[in-house]
Amino acid sequence: MTDPAGPDLAPPDLGRLRAAMAGAARWYRERLLSDRPPLAVATLADRGLIDLAADTSPGRRWQLGYAPASRGCNEVVEHLRGSGFTDPELVDAGVAVPGRHDGVIDALRHRLVVPLVDGGGVVGFTARRLSDENPAVPKWVNTATTAVYRKGEHLLGLAQQGDQLTAGRGLVVLVEGAVDAIAVNLAGHIGLAAGGTQLTAAHAAQLRDAAAATGGRLLVAYDGDRAGREATLRAAYLLGGLDAHAVRLPEGQDPADVLVVAGARGVRRALGVTVPLVDAAVAARLDRWAVHAGNPVALVDAVRDVAGLVAAAPPDARARLVGLVAARLQLPADLVTATLLDAAAPS
Repeated sequence: MTDPAGPDLAPPDLGRLRAAMAGAARWYRERLLSDRPPLAVATLADRGLIDLAADTSPGRRWQLGYAPASRGCNEVVEHLRGSGFTDPELVDAGVAVPGRHDGVIDALRHRLVVPLVDGGGVVGFTARRLSDENPAVPKWVNTATTAVYRKGEHLLGLAQQGDQLTAGRGLVVLVEGAVDAIAVNLAGHIGLAAGGTQLTAAHAAQLRDAAAATGGRLLVAYDGDRAGREATLRAAYLLGGLDAHAVRLPEGQDPADVLVVAGARGVRRALGVTVPLVDAAVAARLDRWAVHAGNPVALVDAVRDVAGLVAAAPPDARARLVGLVAARLQLPADLVTATLLDAAAPS
């Protein structure tokens, strides 16, 4: 097969790529609604999302689908070929990938499929495996980078909840994954996720616009574990200046877990337990120094390590942050203040 990225080929027709993605999304949705695949339905039920497998308001908003196992054939490829799309177009769109020996095969197999949407329609998918038999198979996969989809520039849920943003209904909540974003939306707020990649400057710009549309406040509800705290730290660097707060989720839980345990009302309650984002970021940064407890020299270095975060915080927050750092490191507040001033001084 000709390399779709070859130098002699004309640029892909973006309209055709979007049409192929839209056709795939409709086909995946029909498979979920008509076939009711047991594992896909059970997965949604276990996550408190069974309404998404029916023609309900949440189902129409999120348009989840199902990609069959297709071990013996390429079902979505065959369907889209029947609609007039060529194999190179399907590869360029991200619906198909080159086969090992020849031709192309379905990019997604035996997965629950969540469409990734922008203002012009479906541009890609994020999809969850439905079998844990082979842990080497990634739990979630995203459409590869294409001419219409780039992970680092796409916020999952932004288009699906555009009506809420326009109306200014609910809080903007940054979460880790697709299921978390849906859980937040079911609780009446606007859940947005970076779609399986680290938060980028492009994501941050979109979050600023979204927060501005709903009153300027932003919540960050990453998972309540170490990885979530590290992600919160990165978010704080990118979202400085926003009225941003970190949600204090129970250890090891994410918004989707809360939905299962306590329903939409429980998610709303959980989103009400927050601390300023900069406080959560400083705490996450100090966690890295926990192994040096009792070493005065290392602890002073820890103060210097958070100096940039403290300096970037609003002036009325700095005294609180000095107290936070002093308490976490068990250092005198005046030593923390002096170290922060020294770190901020021009060299």
